[in-house]
Amino acid sequence: MTFITDPNVDAVVPFVTDLLDTRTALTHMYRSYGGNWPIAFYPYYQQGVNKTINTPEFQALMKIEDPMQYLVAGQSAQFNKAKYIVNASGDDFYTSDNARFYYDALPGEKSLRVVPNTNYNGILKYVERTLITFVNRFLKNKPLPQLTATLKDDALSVTFSEKPVTVKRWTANNPEARDFRYACDVHYQGTTVTLPSNGPVNLALNSQHTGWQATFVEATFKDGFVATSRVYVTPDDVFPTAAPPVNGNFCKTLPGRGLGETVP
Repeated sequence: MTFITDPNVDAVVPFVTDLLDTRTALTHMYRSYGGNWPIAFYPYYQQGVNKTINTPEFQALMKIEDPMQYLVAGQSAQFNKAKYIVNASGDDFYTSDNARFYYDALPGEKSLRVVPNTNYNGILKYVERTLITFVNRFLKNKPLPQLTATLKDDALSVTFSEKPVTVKRWTANNPEARDFRYACDVHYQGTTVTLPSNGPVNLALNSQHTGWQATFVEATFKDGFVATSRVYVTPDDVFPTAAPPVNGNFCKTLPGRGLGETVP
C-alpha cells in the first residue's frame, strides 16, 4: 500500500505476496483444494476469516486492503512505478496460479518471477541475488524484461521484450490433486527450450494426463535478471471435489466451512 500512496517510493519488489484481487484469489484457492484450505492458513482459519470471504463486511475491508481495488477506483497512475513480483512455485499459502487474477491488469513497467521448487520461507535464499539484478537495472534506467504469454487450446506462445541467454520450461505433475505445494513433495522438472531465430517460443500444454499439471516458462538474461511467465495449470477448468491427500505435517488441509453470505 505504501507503493501506491507514498510519492517517495519509486519501485517495489514484493516477495511471496501472491494475493492481489484478494477475494477472487481466495475463492480460487478454496476451489483448488476441493473446498478446503491449506494448513498454512490455520491462524486465519482459527479466527474464522475464511467464513467471511463472501460477506459485505469482507468486501468493504478489501476496498481498503486490496491494492487492486485502487486500480479499479481509477488511481492507475500510482501503479506505473517499476514492479518486480517474485513468487514461490510451491507456496504454502497461495496456489501457484494466483497471478492470473492480477498480473496482466497491472499497468506500467513490470516483471514476474516464479522461483521453482521452493516454498514460502524458502524464497529467502533468493532475495539478495534477485534484488541485485533489479536494482542494477533500476539505477541504470534499463527497462525490466517482459515475457508476454498467450494461451490458446492448450498451446502456450511466449515472446520476450529482449533476447534471453537461456529459456527453461518448468513442469510439475500431481496425479491426485490440484496441489503444487512444495511441502507435498511436488517438484518441478526443468527442461531447456531452444530459442527460435525469430518469433515466439511455442509449447504444448498437456491436458490429457491424470490429475493436474503446472507449467511456466523461465528466461535468464545477460545480466542475470530472471523473468518468468505466470503458472498455467491444466486442465484449468477442472477442480477437485475432495481434499488433497495428506503427506506429512505441512501437507495437510483444513476442512471448508463455506465462504459466508454471497455478495454481488
